[in-house]
Amino acid sequence: MNKLRLERSESFCDGYIERTGDALMEQKESIEVRETFSVANATAENEKNYLDLLVSIEPSEGQLSLLIGVCDDINYREEIIARYEAELAPDIRAYRVTLPRGEPSLRATLAQLVAKHEYLRQGGRAVLTVTGAEKLFFIRRNQERSEQEIFFGYLQWTREALRQFPYPIVLWVTQQILVNLSKKAPDFWSWRNGVFRFPSQKTAAISKRELEPIRRFLVSREWFDNDEDDNPYLLPIEDLQNLIKQTEEYKGVKDPSLATLYPRVGQIYRRRLQRGEFQDYQQEQALAIEYFRKAVDLQQELGLEEDLASIEGASIAPLPSIWGRGNIIVGAYCIRPLLHTPFIAYALYCIRPLLHSPLG
Repeated sequence: MNKLRLERSESFCDGYIERTGDALMEQKESIEVRETFSVANATAENEKNYLDLLVSIEPSEGQLSLLIGVCDDINYREEIIARYEAELAPDIRAYRVTLPRGEPSLRATLAQLVAKHEYLRQGGRAVLTVTGAEKLFFIRRNQERSEQEIFFGYLQWTREALRQFPYPIVLWVTQQILVNLSKKAPDFWSWRNGVFRFPSQKTAAISKRELEPIRRFLVSREWFDNDEDDNPYLLPIEDLQNLIKQTEEYKGVKDPSLATLYPRVGQIYRRRLQRGEFQDYQQEQALAIEYFRKAVDLQQELGLEEDLASIEGASIAPLPSIWGRGNIIVGAYCIRPLLHTPFIAYALYCIRPLLHSPLG
């Protein structure tokens, strides 16, 4: 099983004065975080789905077969791909291709792959694995259509052209994309030869319920109102940062509402880490801390008082000793506190469990 070791990040500590004590020094110990899934410990249901996928690939010689793999855990997905490629060899050759950003056409991507390989042009036995859909943006980002909308449009209107590829094609998507695939590309969906789901603890999207606390602060939110009551796979995690950037650009980085938005976004990442839903622990941990730090800095600069009771999880009781002057080391991170204000207590209350409790 793979393990990630959290390395000390120096970027938060530049120009800061360390304040140490026995309790804080203990938090500097490195933390090991286990990956949530591997083929070796897959559930019985996932193993059954894998065998179904394998059986669907093998008899598809000389004809198009659209197989849709669904997995939010990218590492686990890569293990599944490597496993079926190894088990199919040498009789069936394996080829991988990644959908491009901007113009994610499945037909064009496959055509480029075939053009590069004489074996494929001669109709040799092969399985074509397509990844990259998980990186396509859901939010339009000041464009007429989002990358996902372009992707679905190509699937819908170039379906017939896929007949030129007489191979089993395994298209890997996330749960969030799967939810929209049947709605946005119904003709392509009707051609599917199988859907193979591999649930994991990790997720690539945020639910509508979790986004509700930050909804009113966002500039772009038209996509929010047109969805189901509680879509558990509403927004890809990568789009969350783009929404925050859009809001900052529109309102300005000194807008007082950001002092409330930032800690709520930090909470989203914090909960993902605690529940083991993260895609990359170090990256999402750093984002959680960064948003709490930005909230503290903005509060200090604007002289604001945050209504802590309005934010889920707010509490200053666990950390009475951290009030005061100076800078504080929390685990491997350095945070500049406000002077004699409960807001820093709230920020540290949110961050400290992430540095104390390894997951796995």
